[in-house]
Amino acid sequence: MTSGKITVKRLKSSEPMVGISIGGIPDHLRVREALCRVFSENRINLTFLSARRSAGREAVFGCVVAPDLTAARQALGVILPPADGRVRIIPSVSLLSVFPHQSDLRLVGHLLQALWDGRTRVHALASSIAALTFVVDTDRIETAAERLENLLDVQSDGHWI
Repeated sequence: MTSGKITVKRLKSSEPMVGISIGGIPDHLRVREALCRVFSENRINLTFLSARRSAGREAVFGCVVAPDLTAARQALGVILPPADGRVRIIPSVSLLSVFPHQSDLRLVGHLLQALWDGRTRVHALASSIAALTFVVDTDRIETAAERLENLLDVQSDGHWI
């Protein structure tokens, strides 16, 4: 640890993608399972998938590459009516990942607060054994990375990738 900062090996950002947010769906409709099935049948790759259930409702957030957007919209129409207000398309999002997070859940709170303070909206968040991944608007990715770098001692050579 250097000067009170948490040491991580690197920050990594993805190429821009399209975010798909589905919220407020009664959990008996099993939208997560339907989304995975229909996207698989149509060969649409979900680069990122996050889901939650609460109070009998389900919310799902996924990312697809831009060329798959038309097929994704058609596949979504199989699951929910095309004009369903519970589906939102976010035209350009990127993933910003911190490696490794060292199983320190306090880090999640600190990083979320830094992004919030930097006026960077986090559409979704995932944690794995190796990384914390934040889905942010692509036009805010540089600001988001700088905010995180202010809290972290990033060990990789050069700037974030």
